[in-house]
Amino acid sequence: MSRSSLAAIAFAVLAGCSSHAETVCQDALAALDACLAAATAGTSCVALASAETACGGGGTDGGPTPDAGPVAACTASRDCLASCYLRAVANTCAPSLQELETSQACGATCPP
Repeated sequence: MSRSSLAAIAFAVLAGCSSHAETVCQDALAALDACLAAATAGTSCVALASAETACGGGGTDGGPTPDAGPVAACTASRDCLASCYLRAVANTCAPSLQELETSQACGATCPP
């Protein structure tokens, strides 16, 4: 992002929540989201999130789960743990106890 773009964002934020500021912030947020999506597209974190989404509702009653807030960063450790889980389980929505134990053993070798 150029200095003039950063300056425009800073000015818009300092100027208050005008419609221009909201547009600039929304554009900057969209650009950041696109950058992060491109950077994490091939990771096990994304593959696991997709697999979990396919499971359907995650609430105790089978309904949707409440919004848990922002998605955790896909660090090397989280990507390794996700990879271990995906390799160990046949059905990400209903892993067996043995599969969970295998995933946990693999996860013990992941970086902290």
